[in-house]
This record gives sequence, structure tokens and C-alpha cells, in this order.
Amino acid sequence: PRRWLEYYAQRFPTVELNSPFYRVPKRRTFEGWRERTPAGFLFAVKASRLITHVRKLRGAEGELRWFLSEAEGLGEKMGPLLFQLPPSLRADPGLLEAFLRGLPPGRYTFEFRHPSWFEEAIYELLARYDVALCVADSPRFPCERRVTASFLYLRLHGSQRLYASLYSREELSEWASFIHEALESGAKEAFCYFDNDYEAYAVRNALELREILEA
Repeated sequence: PRRWLEYYAQRFPTVELNSPFYRVPKRRTFEGWRERTPAGFLFAVKASRLITHVRKLRGAEGELRWFLSEAEGLGEKMGPLLFQLPPSLRADPGLLEAFLRGLPPGRYTFEFRHPSWFEEAIYELLARYDVALCVADSPRFPCERRVTASFLYLRLHGSQRLYASLYSREELSEWASFIHEALESGAKEAFCYFDNDYEAYAVRNALELREILEA
């Protein structure tokens, strides 16, 4: 529909903006999205690749300030900011902590794709700054079901084919159990987004997961 965002926002309380990773929208665009959605709606935002894939977190202060100044157009509807690191970037605790120290107050999550990041020292570092390990399910990259912050951030890319496989009800029930466990163990919020959208499975799975969670 022409008013796709309004239509979506009537059915879901949040959306993840993936396009800013490729091209950062102007502040007025973010403001327009804020104005077109109801009170309480939240936008998770994927950070620019200039920060994560070009700068690789190093010396990215200028890019980060610019990105945040535009995204501030979301106002109170700004949800978590997602930093997805490239598969080629190996674990570097010092680099990560230096970047975390430079972040203003907010909700942040990191999606790691190189296996070396999945270790206790990294989890402890994230927890120290109340930053969420992005629990990202896919057939290609590592996934650790770990809660490191006051909120859970979950991305479901497709379990069999990256971006293009339908989750079964059994799989969704397992993820629903994990979400319940995270909330019971202290997480105050849970954000879950489906990225298996190549064959239009994302909305179908999101509706089914919500049904399971509300049962």
C-alpha cells in the first residue's frame, strides 16, 4: 500500500531500518518516519557501513556523530542502534572498548560475524557498558544465545538459507522460549526482527512468533 509504514505500524510496535547501513537518510526523512507512526512505536537502526565496514570502528568519531545527528530525527521513537561488523574483522577488545567509551547514552547492540568475537571477555565487556550481543541466527555465521544487556536483541536471518528460508513453528517455539527466559532472567525488553525476507517470509514468521509469545 502507498502508506506502507502506517499500515505496518498498525500491526507491529517496532521496525528495524536496514537501509541506513547503505545510505544515511537525511534528518528530515527520519523526522517524517517519526511523524507517521503512533506513540510508543520504536525504530531500531542499523548503523552506517562507513562506521563498521570502512572505518571498522577505528577513528570513526566523525562518521558516528554525523550518523547520530541525522538519526536524532526519530526523537523518542529511536530504539536500539545496531552495529554489524564485517566477517573479516577479528576480535579486538581494545578497539571495541575505545569505541564503546565514545558512545553517548542510548541502547546499542553489536552483531559479530567473525568467530573470534564469541568469547567470555567480549561478553563481559559488552555487559560492562550495557550493550547487547546481537543474537543473530543464520546458516553462515556464528550465533551465541547470550544476554549481555538490559535488553535482548534478536535477528533471525533464516536457519536453512540466509535471508530466504521459512522458520518452522517448532523453531519459532524455541526462539519464543529463549525470549521468555531472557525476560525472566532480567532483560527489560526484547527486540526481535526477521531478515528472511527474500521470499516474503519475514512478516509471516513475525506474526506467528507473536502468536506463540502471546499464547
